[in-house]
Amino acid sequence: MVSSSVLVVIPDDDARSRVVSAVERAGYACVGAATGEAALDAFVQQPTDIVFTSLRLPGRDGAATVESLRWAPGGDTAHMVLLGAVADASALQREAARLGALTCLVGEVNPADMLRVVEGVVRRELRPDSIPPPPMDIGTGDETRRYTLTESSEGAAVERHLGSGLSAPDALQGRLSDVPFASVLVQIFESRATGALALNSAGDPRSTTTGESPKKVIFFRRGVPQSVRSNLVDECLGQVLRRRGIIDQSVVDDSLLRVRAGQGRQGAILLAMGAITPHQLRDALEYQQEMKVLDVFGWSAGSFEFADMDPPQETVTLEMSLFELVLRGVRERIPPPRVVELIGPALDRFAIPVPDRLAPFRRMELAPECHTFLSGLDGRQTLRSLIGGPPTSRMTITELAYALVCVEAVELHDAPLEHSVSQLPSTPSARPTAPPGELSAVSKQLLDQAVDAFRVGEQALSRGAFGEAMQAFAQATTLDPDEGLYWVYLGYCRHAAHSHIPDEADRALAEVVAGCRLVPRIAVAHLLRARVLRDRQKWAAARNAYERVLHLDPDDPEALDGLRALGALSEPS
Repeated sequence: MVSSSVLVVIPDDDARSRVVSAVERAGYACVGAATGEAALDAFVQQPTDIVFTSLRLPGRDGAATVESLRWAPGGDTAHMVLLGAVADASALQREAARLGALTCLVGEVNPADMLRVVEGVVRRELRPDSIPPPPMDIGTGDETRRYTLTESSEGAAVERHLGSGLSAPDALQGRLSDVPFASVLVQIFESRATGALALNSAGDPRSTTTGESPKKVIFFRRGVPQSVRSNLVDECLGQVLRRRGIIDQSVVDDSLLRVRAGQGRQGAILLAMGAITPHQLRDALEYQQEMKVLDVFGWSAGSFEFADMDPPQETVTLEMSLFELVLRGVRERIPPPRVVELIGPALDRFAIPVPDRLAPFRRMELAPECHTFLSGLDGRQTLRSLIGGPPTSRMTITELAYALVCVEAVELHDAPLEHSVSQLPSTPSARPTAPPGELSAVSKQLLDQAVDAFRVGEQALSRGAFGEAMQAFAQATTLDPDEGLYWVYLGYCRHAAHSHIPDEADRALAEVVAGCRLVPRIAVAHLLRARVLRDRQKWAAARNAYERVLHLDPDDPEALDGLRALGALSEPS
């Protein structure tokens, strides 16, 4: 049975509420209880797949609670996790071993660590050889704690990183004057690396929270940037909100005083003050992450160093592909004269398109002259001849051309091809799953077969043949397990065909959630997730999914209707 429901037993109301909210936002059903007695009552009424319980509880303690739950229906197969303070570490580990608990978490209650446990269980039970991303550590190791930074300590922690000595001797490192940031991103992407990229700017006069030079740490999972930490003052959340006109400087100062007093993170404090709404906070956090990483494209001097490690769990992560990120970075952060200088050596060379890298650009919403430029990449013309046109559009095309060179979407040759390259496909088969040198003809054939299977599934789904569609989508995920949309459609069809079978219904939801995490910016994926969650009466999670759809497509009628319909509903008791 795929785990999808969680019981949280924590006596502190605020801590319990934070955990329940975090788990629900991730798409899982979650209930909370303050005592062992209340936990037992809740479990008897509705057994859950995973139970987190504090060791120290009023009345029946955590160990006794676990023993009682084991005797309840469903308790013998539930995953138990013990929580406790650092002072209780020895007792916690001893009781966890005695009770056969899945693990124990030591220290302050951390929703991110607990959510990692949930997702780790789901991945192990749901085709661990295929479901991405790879299993994560629980988050109690020294390296993970070092990078799990609160806003109040973000600058100091970024400062400590650069001298931490975590990197292996052969790690990716160098100077930005020799290797542009875009090229560093491509190297990490091609290696599918998971870890942290530390960057130190040189000659940058901007103010920092530590008084040192600007520094950042970018976390990656399987080559994709997830989140960014920075010590720049103007990239702090409060300053972002102030510049957007949502709060004024007095509110920023007040919130910072409360942060320093240990009242929590700045975002939560601003919410409690009534200065911002949850929607404004999420928008600001997403904008803040984008701003932090795009800023690095403008760094012309400094150093970088990559270290292998598991990135921390974040509530809001970067949601841009490598290709979109590089194009935006070039256009928004590199001055046009500098772009012209950088692309100069490539202008008189012949551009041969690399299908795996070029197709994502063809799917972007670009100006017509940019799509004309992309269509002209046939291996028989130089970049200079293709970039021609009126001055108003020439710079736009030049920036696109430089982005293509950065991500190696074109190969530059001194001589033209004898024959023109045929028209490139614009299907999802262009999603690269291996470095170009390692993507064999067989691998490309598998990706093409995955797309064909997906198309068959779409046709079956349009006829309402859910079983047939499910088989086709399952084949697509087997051929290309990194394409999130395949998993979403597989889970949606499994739910439609087998929602009356508990194990299959749980598996369907897990597939949909896993797929959405791979394609966070595809509105239809979250719309299908909302349908499944609503059918299962998971109102809070469904509402979150509908809101995500509207964030991507504000006028989506189904999401608008869905939110209105959910307005009068609440979670079943």
